[in-house]
Parts: sequence; C-alpha cells; structure tokens
Amino acid sequence: MKGYSVSNSLTVTIRDMKLVGTAIDAAVAAGSNIAGGIQFSIADSSAYYAEALAQAIVNSKSKAAALAKALGVTIGNPIEVIENGGSYMPVLYAEKEAVMSAGRMSNAGTPVQTGELEVSANITVVFGY
Repeated sequence: MKGYSVSNSLTVTIRDMKLVGTAIDAAVAAGSNIAGGIQFSIADSSAYYAEALAQAIVNSKSKAAALAKALGVTIGNPIEVIENGGSYMPVLYAEKEAVMSAGRMSNAGTPVQTGELEVSANITVVFGY
C-alpha cells in the first residue's frame, strides 16, 4: 500500500481572551481537524519575576530570623545567595456562569477557561549567625 501523511501546525497569538473560542471555531470551520494545545503565557515576565525575587528575599529573612530566635542567636548578613530559577504555573478556574448557562451556551462558541499565571522565584540564602 502506498500513501503519504501530511501534518501542518500553526501557532497563533491572541491577546484578547474573549476571541480565543471564536478563533478555535473559525479554524475548525476552515477545515482543521485537530485543534488544541492552548497555552497561556506572559509577554514580558521580567517585572513579575523581579517582584517574586524580592519577595523571596523578604521570606528568607523572615525564616532566618525565626530560626535565629529559636536558636538564641543573632542573624548576620547573608553569606551566600543563589538564584535557583523560577517557573510559570497556570492556575485555571472555570467561569461557570459563562459556560453553563444554556441560553448563552448556544452563542458562546468553544468555551475556554480563563485563569492566572503564577510567577515564582526560588532562592537559597545562607545567613551568618
């Protein structure tokens, strides 16, 4: 048996969440037989990551102070600070009113859950005592 298989993929960036379902519907109507792989991301996460790093430093000082108090010592200056990297974690939640309402469901198109992206920073700080 002779034949061939062709696969083509397209990545589309949509900045307005209200248009995502409509875009998926249009792709399927145009003949796409596989649609999915929706990914949410932040265009420029540097400010959020800097904020997460600053909060990680504050948290490390607080934890070091609690340990120092329990040990009966005084916390000193940081001896070493290591940035362990960060991550983005989607936190999805359903807008039930938008997707469950029978009257609105017929006009809603493909439902897409909205959500949040969590930016985190991980550090290791070694304090002197």
